[in-house]
Amino acid sequence: ICSKISSIKNGKVFGEDRLHIEGDKISFTCNPNYLLDGEEVIRCTSTGQWNASEPVCKLQVHTPSTTISTTSTTAQATTQVQIPSTTISTTSATTETTTQ
Repeated sequence: ICSKISSIKNGKVFGEDRLHIEGDKISFTCNPNYLLDGEEVIRCTSTGQWNASEPVCKLQVHTPSTTISTTSTTAQATTQVQIPSTTISTTSATTETTTQ
């Protein structure tokens, strides 16, 4: 005969509130914002023990996501070379954006 489990903190137990015999099963759910840590269903064994420990309901932790965006710009001055009847002009710029 297995012990009765009538409640769990921050959750509910489904099954009769009594001592249990071999083969009896009880199930567990957690309240909103809580996660079940352990087995959802446990069974009474022939040795009078539950086949798993009573689960617990743990507060669900929301980890905010982090987005880091960086922009770097590299610019170089315009170079102009004048040779009689020829003008050469160059400009270079680089922009790089990285999001992690």
